[in-house]
Amino acid sequence: MNETQTSITNTTFSCKYGSCTLLKHGNYAQWLADIEILLDAANVLEIVNGTEPAPVLSTRSSTPDRTQEYSNRRKLARTLLWSSLTSNARQHVMAVRNDPHDIWTTLKKRYDVSNNDAAAARLKGQFHDEKWKSDDTINTWQGRLLDYQARLVGISLWAISDKELCLKLLTGLSSSWNTIKEQIWSS
Repeated sequence: MNETQTSITNTTFSCKYGSCTLLKHGNYAQWLADIEILLDAANVLEIVNGTEPAPVLSTRSSTPDRTQEYSNRRKLARTLLWSSLTSNARQHVMAVRNDPHDIWTTLKKRYDVSNNDAAAARLKGQFHDEKWKSDDTINTWQGRLLDYQARLVGISLWAISDKELCLKLLTGLSSSWNTIKEQIWSS
């Protein structure tokens, strides 16, 4: 991808620094891993996470050039963050859209299930509501359930145990699996 070319699909943002899954409910961990790599490649991660303060003009080490360079990097950080969000996610940061660190902290509060009981509860509810689909295979069914487990790992109140996962896997199988299910239940 050349220096100015960017691309946004329904699920991914791509630019010269890399690509990133668009943030939506339920994929914060994946988005976070992607966006941190992208922001680091753009040399703006420290601005976003708040560990690099703006230069102060009154200090000897700060010059107008350094201040302008920081301002440009801050704009880049804001643009990269904004571009990595779905339209729904953008609504949550509209009021703070000019400050990349405020965008970052607002998104963490809203979407990080380890810090947000409502988001974790919603995800756990989605796990319980999950149903076998007509085009599922055992692998796609198991994969979807494992994805929920992985997204809630380490969140004691909402975590999905292996036993809970196995129970959901077995009870959710289609009727074509009844013979196998009976063999498992009786063993």
